[in-house]
Amino acid sequence: MASALVWKVYKGKELLASTKYAEEAAAVVALAGEGGTIKREGAVMWREYKDGYAANSYDEVAQTMAVRWAERNQRKLDEWRAHQAAYVQEVKQRNGTTN
Repeated sequence: MASALVWKVYKGKELLASTKYAEEAAAVVALAGEGGTIKREGAVMWREYKDGYAANSYDEVAQTMAVRWAERNQRKLDEWRAHQAAYVQEVKQRNGTTN
């Protein structure tokens, strides 16, 4: 079964490539130059020149994007947990329970 192409490389609004591996996306964004952007699920993970130069180290770009993706997922999980806790409190208030 084929794996999803999760890394999207853009120059401006033009989609240049979709890749399975972050290092491949780094190579393409290095060729794209200034204005090149790598996204995953719509979230910007790397901006060429602003975040650094992908041509210096594709592995470093991949590591940076992995950390940013993990931080994004943690933020989303924390938001979900806070939402769930608020919902539980609301249900308890409605039912008149305190446990």
